[in-house]
Amino acid sequence: MKPILFKKEGTLLYRLEAWAWSLLDIPFVRFLVAGGLNTALGYLTTLLLRYTVFMDEPKWMLPFDLELDGANTVMFLLLLPVSYTIQALFAFRTTWSWKRLFLYPLSSIPNYVIQQTFIFIFESVLLFPPEISYALSAMAAIPIMYIVIKLLVVKKR
Repeated sequence: MKPILFKKEGTLLYRLEAWAWSLLDIPFVRFLVAGGLNTALGYLTTLLLRYTVFMDEPKWMLPFDLELDGANTVMFLLLLPVSYTIQALFAFRTTWSWKRLFLYPLSSIPNYVIQQTFIFIFESVLLFPPEISYALSAMAAIPIMYIVIKLLVVKKR
């Protein structure tokens, strides 16, 4: 894509902008940008839920003394369609499909399990505040999720 902001060819700013746009031709870079947007939306949504809806009861206790973070769980469900749309249209430049939208939650199971595990470790074991726990847990799943999402979002040829 040609530079949008700096139109004078040959200048340093033109070349920097052209280079930045050329990075978006790399699927992993687009995945990182889309993932960053999804992570920011998820983080803000989780904090909003934690300090409004789940202020009194942030954890859900399950059998065998397992606990789930309520705000993180609800955020995952709310943002699944948004996340799929961003990944499909921007990161992998594929057509949007209802079938793949319904398959997409399968890609989020590893992400959800990783995040819940790290939230537990950071909050309950290491006693980090929720703000730090949510941010660190979201970052922990990024490398694994690139492979999982690509397998589910991109059509087989």
